[in-house]
Amino acid sequence: MNIFQRKSRLVSFRVSEKEYESLRRTAAVHGVRGISDIARFAVRKVLAVPLPEQEYWATEDWHVEESVAKLSQNLEQLTHRMDQLVQRLELIKDSSGFQQETTDASLVSLEARRASASGTSK
Repeated sequence: MNIFQRKSRLVSFRVSEKEYESLRRTAAVHGVRGISDIARFAVRKVLAVPLPEQEYWATEDWHVEESVAKLSQNLEQLTHRMDQLVQRLELIKDSSGFQQETTDASLVSLEARRASASGTSK
């Protein structure tokens, strides 16, 4: 079938902004007249595949999308847990720094008392 043959039927469908931009870029990359030629080519490719295979790929795509959605959800959960762990570690670090300062001050005070006591008993 010649793609420059005059067409008499119109098929219209909506696409997302992302899909539209992808079609536009593909048309530009391949140097075709426009989005209609790319869409026509894609439809011809789908129609060339037997129906049982089309159903398989449609089902397979759905499973892939479902898997990607689950992975995204798991990644979000892991990110949230990592943030919680980082916050806990920062709290532990801050509190151990306070404890270290308290311990250091206690040691200085203890050494001062020992020195004072040593100096007095001599």
